[in-house]
Amino acid sequence: MSAAVLKRLRDAGLLREVDRALGELVLRRHPPAADPVREAVALAASLASRAVVAGHSGFHLGAAGVILDTTARTGSREPSLATIDADALLRESSPDAAAWQSLLLQSPWVGRHPDDCAPLCLPDSSGTAPEQALLQLRRYARHEQRVAEQLLARRGSSGVDGDRVAAVLASRFDAADPLDADPLRAARIALDSRLLILCGGPGTGKTHTVLRLLDAVVAADPTVHRIHLAAPTGKAASRLDDSLRQRLPAMDRDGRIAAALGSAGKSSSTRTLHRLLGLRSDGGQPRHHVGCPLPTDLLVVDEVSMVDLPLMARLLDALPPSARLLLIGDHDQLASVETGDVLSALNAAAQDNGPLSGHRVTLRHNHRFGTGSTIGRLAEAIRAGDPMKVRECLTGDRSLHQDGIGTEHTRVQLIEKASALHRRLHAMTDPCLALSLMDDERILCALRRGPLGADAINRDIDSLLIAAHGRLGDGSRNVHYPGRLLLIRENQPRLGLANGDAGVVLAAGDGRLEAWFRDGQGAPRALPLALLPAHQSAWALSVHQSQGSEYEHVDIVLGEKKSRVLGRQLLYTAVTRARRSLCLFAGPDVLETAIARRLTRVSGLSRRLRSGERGGADTDVG
Repeated sequence: MSAAVLKRLRDAGLLREVDRALGELVLRRHPPAADPVREAVALAASLASRAVVAGHSGFHLGAAGVILDTTARTGSREPSLATIDADALLRESSPDAAAWQSLLLQSPWVGRHPDDCAPLCLPDSSGTAPEQALLQLRRYARHEQRVAEQLLARRGSSGVDGDRVAAVLASRFDAADPLDADPLRAARIALDSRLLILCGGPGTGKTHTVLRLLDAVVAADPTVHRIHLAAPTGKAASRLDDSLRQRLPAMDRDGRIAAALGSAGKSSSTRTLHRLLGLRSDGGQPRHHVGCPLPTDLLVVDEVSMVDLPLMARLLDALPPSARLLLIGDHDQLASVETGDVLSALNAAAQDNGPLSGHRVTLRHNHRFGTGSTIGRLAEAIRAGDPMKVRECLTGDRSLHQDGIGTEHTRVQLIEKASALHRRLHAMTDPCLALSLMDDERILCALRRGPLGADAINRDIDSLLIAAHGRLGDGSRNVHYPGRLLLIRENQPRLGLANGDAGVVLAAGDGRLEAWFRDGQGAPRALPLALLPAHQSAWALSVHQSQGSEYEHVDIVLGEKKSRVLGRQLLYTAVTRARRSLCLFAGPDVLETAIARRLTRVSGLSRRLRSGERGGADTDVG
């Protein structure tokens, strides 16, 4: 392999320019070695870099194509290469797995352990076929090692007296009530140990259960004085705060939960993980780290499926060894947009006799989707990967509908629906009613870009509505009009806005346009358009952007062509955003593809957890 081969892979859209540049840097700077060794390391470095941007923490030497988008390589610069099979091109460009592994291990730039001073890591995989050997950038191998070590160390006893635990549980849970079985098990784990993984789908009462757990913990353990609540995004943090505000007064028997939360924060109980840790935009050392841990006795992290691997590693580094950790999430939902799928790895490690078995509870009773809920049955069929049951749900209930696909047909349908919602919003004079109405329906897209991506659909709708209302600007690139739906794209604590917050533009009595949002108490409040941080129209959202939200009706746009992002986690996440009804826009075989495919990420975390050994053999997908 040579620089010309790296360029060919880049021109075919298999590598990004930065991946190619990294490989060429290796070719130029690698310590003296035989050409095959340098070339093997250069290709490995390029692919390891490419893996990270695709959400993987590395790649298997025998299956490098898994990390690449082989269905739509839009970055192809050379038309003659655009249709070349990715696996075939990679096979042509790289040695077989056994030879590749042998060459890599001859390089001082490839270590066997994350602590080795080498930019790449190929862990000792004795007994594992070379095809399954996992090659990683060293920093991601270190992240996995730290996460595994920290979680395994938290399995020990909390030290709370067993009789006291039994008394608290008996006073707060009904052992004879089947609906209390899972919350009771969760509470016992939370009291007996320093680690609990609480899983459950939308509507299974995760937040309510967390409040019951906090009540039990502060009653059983007098050493718990400081409780911190965190979430990966500002939107998720705000939503958890809303739930707490509504339910805490009825749950907090003696005010000790509120006191513990009050000692951890000021205006808001829940913070984003970035604010909690004091992460810096310049990449410097955060405020809280191993040497300066968080001042907490119990940390609750919501929406863990959205937490990426590097962030989880930083969080666990900053958590005091004595503190309890409660991780909440739904492992059937989409993983983080960044690297890793931490919750899926934890779920795998909690199976059967895994190292985290006995530390996970899955809530199964759904309070939102009852046994008669068609949306609930559809979500379960998707989760189980059962296309026949999915078809039965879509054809057996008027609240669920699948529309024929075609780009122009879909665009027309979606623009008409958004225009109808806009007419209702435009007629509103009461901000409270407008903010309630905006959650009636939403368009959820599998993709951000492309003719049926969220960005293009928003542009089409905006163009129509701007033409109808004239150009009213705020001096930015955004052009506002009354009735416009907004989505905030960055956190702005000074204004009480978080990334993911939704609002609506309304005309004041004097004709001025104002943006209306809900404040920390759920009441409407107005902000001048000129003060808004980065934002966009919110008629259409990507499924990732919709996580944590609920709408009465959703239009789900999967598109007319297969894409690597399509999988049952994406479809499940989109479907469970709907409370009452939904419509699917999917081309031939696209729906079946999404149901059949469970998206996986190449990772070594669950193997590291299972081995329980520092830097042990660890190659897995998930």
